[in-house]
Amino acid sequence: MSVTYPTEKIIMACGDSGLFIRTTDAGTTWKTTRLTVTKHHLLEIQMINPQYGIIQVSSSYPEYLLVTSDSGATWDSVSVPAPPSWHWGFMHNAYAITPNTFICSMYWKDSITIARSSDRGKTWNYSPPPGKYAEFHFIDSLNGWMATGGKTATNGLRDIISRTYDGGITWQTQLDTLIPKTGLGISDLSFADSLHGLVVGSEKILRTTDGGKHWKRELIDTNDIWTLRVSYKPGSNGVVIHTSARVLRYVGNTSSVAMLPQDATAFELAPNPAVAGATPFLSFQLLHPAQVRVSAVSVTGEESLLYATQEFSEGWHQLPISLGDYPSSTLFLRVMVNGESFLRPMRMVR
Repeated sequence: MSVTYPTEKIIMACGDSGLFIRTTDAGTTWKTTRLTVTKHHLLEIQMINPQYGIIQVSSSYPEYLLVTSDSGATWDSVSVPAPPSWHWGFMHNAYAITPNTFICSMYWKDSITIARSSDRGKTWNYSPPPGKYAEFHFIDSLNGWMATGGKTATNGLRDIISRTYDGGITWQTQLDTLIPKTGLGISDLSFADSLHGLVVGSEKILRTTDGGKHWKRELIDTNDIWTLRVSYKPGSNGVVIHTSARVLRYVGNTSSVAMLPQDATAFELAPNPAVAGATPFLSFQLLHPAQVRVSAVSVTGEESLLYATQEFSEGWHQLPISLGDYPSSTLFLRVMVNGESFLRPMRMVR
């Protein structure tokens, strides 16, 4: 269900059967331990640092966290009770903000609450989130984000992203937007630093380069119900994983995220999917004159040049995309701007 690398030599993984495996020599030898009874499931390992971390446990009541302070060598149990007014409760998501501060989202029937403890689970405080579920990500003991969703007055759905500056005690809404009819909400979020973050779910990837003040949404062409997970580390552009084993990775100069603000509003591709007889156009905006090159990349990595490198002036530009005999499939357009690479997924329907 989950794997983590707290150090170069320590690797830990857990399964929904309750089994936990750990190596301290980079995988040469492994130790297997059962951390729960058979019917209790281990969901996700989350390490704050190489020493402290938690594992979320489900299918028990009250549900609980497993907590380590020695890099996973031993684990203690911390109960996460439902609010006193509830008869029952299930944990949707859990996050360790500090070694002693935990925040969880819990639900029961149509009710949901955020449970927060600052004393290693001895006492819990409860508050309602703005939506029907909650996913968390923190970059330090104070700064974090919460992704959730809610219903409109006409029973439509909304994506809601909130930020906290006090360790999850209070939250400020940053984004509250209507989901298209085909949308299925948010499943995960990750931030590389205080400015750069990715939020994912069903058919979309949301990217911010200013701490959540503004978000750029990119739609993914799929007929599946997507459950997405995202990892966004400093110095990278992010990796998004689909539970059916599809991986989406931003490529290019990943040593710096300085170019990302240009990417946030630069490119549009329509129509997408591209059907037989319709010519898709790539529209892009340049803040300054730039050298631009466009190519098509198949899912196997084969690349075909569409437009050789040429100088484009500042402003909006539009290029027709002729894909010739490409079969019905998903491919990617690679746009090189002054040597910086950007990928846009495109679906061909013959």
